[in-house]
Amino acid sequence: MEGALAIERVLVGGRGIIARRLVEACRAHQLESVLVFSEPDAEQAVLDEATFASYLNGRTVRETYLHPGRVLGAAMDAGCEALHPGTCFLAEHLGFHEAAANANVLVVGPPAPVIFRVVDRLALRKVAQAAGLPLIPASEPLSSGDDGLESAARIGTPLYVKAVHGRVLERVEDLAEVPAAVIRVQNVARAIAGDERVYLERVVDARRHVGAVIVGEEGSAPIVLGWVDSSAERGRFTHVEECGASVVSPSVAEQLTEQAVTLCKAVGWSGVGRIRWALTPDGRAYLLGISARLTNGFELVEHMHGVDLVDTQVRLAMGERLAWEQPEQPASSHGIQLRLYHQSEDGSRPDGVLTKLELPSGEAVHSSRAVDVGTACSMDTEPLLATVTVVAPTRQTAVVLARAALEQVVVEGIPTNVERLVGLLRREDFWRGEHDARVLR
Repeated sequence: MEGALAIERVLVGGRGIIARRLVEACRAHQLESVLVFSEPDAEQAVLDEATFASYLNGRTVRETYLHPGRVLGAAMDAGCEALHPGTCFLAEHLGFHEAAANANVLVVGPPAPVIFRVVDRLALRKVAQAAGLPLIPASEPLSSGDDGLESAARIGTPLYVKAVHGRVLERVEDLAEVPAAVIRVQNVARAIAGDERVYLERVVDARRHVGAVIVGEEGSAPIVLGWVDSSAERGRFTHVEECGASVVSPSVAEQLTEQAVTLCKAVGWSGVGRIRWALTPDGRAYLLGISARLTNGFELVEHMHGVDLVDTQVRLAMGERLAWEQPEQPASSHGIQLRLYHQSEDGSRPDGVLTKLELPSGEAVHSSRAVDVGTACSMDTEPLLATVTVVAPTRQTAVVLARAALEQVVVEGIPTNVERLVGLLRREDFWRGEHDARVLR
């Protein structure tokens, strides 16, 4: 971490759970926090908890939290030496990191050179290939004006059109659909990351999506906190995430740990992030990429391993050394995190007011609220309402606890995915741990 700069004031560029955690972490370290907000988020209680608040002058995510100039401008206007981009938004926006470096504002997270090495998925593929890691066949980045048809014909369908910087993709079943998909992914990628480059990747039978949190300092071996299963996803939302030794077999865990350490050394990893793989029925593990940021499931990993990843980020940014070593992987304990979203059955997020949000509590249950009751929810507000995390000695006990916890959840005023979660937890294949990445399709 490039932490020679003395830090007294930090801009918090996220919202929801991570905003609350960052405000708390700043207070614990006697740092002032400046929390940015958009028009729809102007009444969130966390604004009163921060030292200062800064209005980004806009309503939509694109004109506020995803606007590099406004976020960086807010940091500079408030005299912030550092800023934290949250769990998404500008965390992997290359142009934003470059502008922040030029403005002498430290971005809390992996150093800019590391961000540049891992966010470019094709550059990362070259590093991984040189290190001997298994990769899914893919094309080179499409040149300007290339409709992708020639590359798609070589790869074959079905395939994915993916943004080079990550986070944006679209599945294509037929060659005729490729040109339109290329344009759509380019447009979204340009808005999110300022980089419209895309490439094509073959679809493999990825039955499981697994990952491990990586924590490291430059020049030292990374700490690998595994294993997380995010297979229960629909669209770009993970509805249920699991963590524990039973997620992968001991042999696969050993293989993936070795790959994680090799890749971290190759890219000079420093900071907190997550490596992701796709597991196929034939036992192959394909590298999907590195998320150079905290991801939404960070609290699940914290509860499982007894660490504080947000505090760790802040300490590293302040120039401190990593204060803990590789914790032992719990022998059999298992964690499940349920994510409650503002979402209707068709995936849309119609306008409505959140009139009630009751969450469970207990010795083995941890609930985190992301949105306040009374919020006028829309496409411009935080889609994640809350998380409910349970930790138990075994996976089946965790499933039982998760079912019981979900029965205590009460949400009124807006459509949510609660019924989808109930249905998933009742499935026989989920109980047996035999579900896969198609479970919510």
